[in-house]
Amino acid sequence: MNYVVRKIRRSDLFCTLLQIPLLILPKSINYATITILTLGDGVASLAGKLVGGIQLPFNLRKTFEETLTGFLFALTVL
Repeated sequence: MNYVVRKIRRSDLFCTLLQIPLLILPKSINYATITILTLGDGVASLAGKLVGGIQLPFNLRKTFEETLTGFLFALTVL
């Protein structure tokens, strides 16, 4: 089982999880969901690389500033 989980790439998981709201939610919410997931992740990644900062204890590759930027971007879109 662990071998199968390792073989799933992030892009495959991202595309799969993106389809769930498209099937369930109304169109207006779908557009916001897609925008948050695609642009928000990119903006958060750029902010994390530019600012750096406090690493998250549960994921050492991510920073607090990166998470906060992604969250604020999501609020802005909504």
